[in-house]
Amino acid sequence: MTTRRRGYYHLVVVIVARQCVGGGAKRAEDPWQAVRETLEEWPLMDNFAFSAGEYSERKFTFERGNVTMQSVLPVMSASKFPAAVGIVNSLREGIVGFDDRACEIFEWWSCDSDDPRSRVTLRHLLSFRSGFVVPDDNYDVVDCLSLTKPDAAAWNYEIESCARSVYDVGITYEPGTTFDYNSFHLQIAGAIATVVANASINDILDEYLFRPAGMSDRSYWSPRGAPNPHLAANLRITGDDYDAFLRAYLSYSILPRTVADEMERDYLEKNVDVTRKSWFNVHSLGHYSMCNWYECLFNYGPTFRASCTEANLHVDAGLYGWYPLLNRPDSTYFQIVMADIPKSANKTDLWAPTINAVRLRLAIKPRVDRALAPPPPPPPPPSSSSPR
Repeated sequence: MTTRRRGYYHLVVVIVARQCVGGGAKRAEDPWQAVRETLEEWPLMDNFAFSAGEYSERKFTFERGNVTMQSVLPVMSASKFPAAVGIVNSLREGIVGFDDRACEIFEWWSCDSDDPRSRVTLRHLLSFRSGFVVPDDNYDVVDCLSLTKPDAAAWNYEIESCARSVYDVGITYEPGTTFDYNSFHLQIAGAIATVVANASINDILDEYLFRPAGMSDRSYWSPRGAPNPHLAANLRITGDDYDAFLRAYLSYSILPRTVADEMERDYLEKNVDVTRKSWFNVHSLGHYSMCNWYECLFNYGPTFRASCTEANLHVDAGLYGWYPLLNRPDSTYFQIVMADIPKSANKTDLWAPTINAVRLRLAIKPRVDRALAPPPPPPPPPSSSSPR
């Protein structure tokens, strides 16, 4: 075990020990006291918020430093799952199914069986197994998703023309065979929704995501109103609105269970390769469902741990540290709300906010589970003998 990892586990043990000594009476009065103390004493972050609850209501809120639940923050990759839910919600009325092909939607997309792109389905796109790969991880290969000129990319293109630009890059793998974590897949899925609905992507997200989830107009894809927002990364949102989204999804009020079950499947389970550049994500966070991770932290073995399958936890971690977690078996959730922008683009700095959020998730989840657990039934009254 490395010195850094030993230090981290020592930190968690110290925090746990401090909460266990003499805290029994206080915890009996307030089931959230252990959660609150962990968040107050957490040394790795200064500015973050936190919320937790059940599918029906939020049970706990915490704010620290200059971040509140009303702060509008960039969530980076935590944009993916809300975008996917809005897209799927707009398509689920029997018009387009998960296994319908992109070539059946776009007039310009070849259905020639000799072209592997003809076999790309919505399921492939949302599970990031479409076969499209960003060459050398350089998004500037398509101007419409440029990371160096993001505003121009969003304003100067329609989302369908962006999908065609990705199509023209060409496909690297047979659809369904290989997982690659990139933004191309979701942008094409968004374009499918606009063609089917004959509406802009912003109108679709408003009608099928923001409004049904009860989110405010303070949250939006940046730049607001642009015809080609970067769906996989550019959501700006408040903690309150992301909390509302998590509850709407968890309660099956925005998507029915049959659809949600498809979005929560393990799509790396059988005979799926992972590209080299995506291995770190998979080893660190787990397998992939539809635009969310089937959480299995630090899964370095050759197979998915059975305990992770049974736990059935789903996360949509963002590069700046936003970490929403859905506990499907218990119908509960929590989220770490933060936007700690990395100091530099080197991988150590780039991943630091996410790693710090994962460390807090490891420490906080057992306490959240206990706080949300139903209280034990009261003991039966003492038996009394009948009067003679």
